[in-house]
Amino acid sequence: MEIGSKTFQEFVEDQKDHFSIVIRGAGEPISWLNGIAADLKEAEIVTVDQCFSRAYTLSDNALGKKGRTDLVLVFDLESKPNMGKMALWRIGYGGTVCWTEDFITNNGKDYGVVQQSDDDEDDTEDD
Repeated sequence: MEIGSKTFQEFVEDQKDHFSIVIRGAGEPISWLNGIAADLKEAEIVTVDQCFSRAYTLSDNALGKKGRTDLVLVFDLESKPNMGKMALWRIGYGGTVCWTEDFITNNGKDYGVVQQSDDDEDDTEDD
């Protein structure tokens, strides 16, 4: 599988229709892709050898070439990961493997995105 590239905004839009995880600091993306797929199969989280339909790095890290390489792994619809097992598996990777929702919220600043807090949304009062 070829690893593509997307901007952070393209990644956010892509997540509306797909389930994926993000590998933070994946210096060698292809080795992560193959290793994670094998690990998920071995842990019986998925039953297929190739559980990802797409993979891409995020291209617009605010730190440029000095920033880390983040890898997005999009699950194939047929892979049907066991989410209970996957949640426990992910904890073993600490902050390296992230749920996409958490990654978007907690790492948007690394891509120049300022998150609006819930308090900011409540500032609109009707007089």
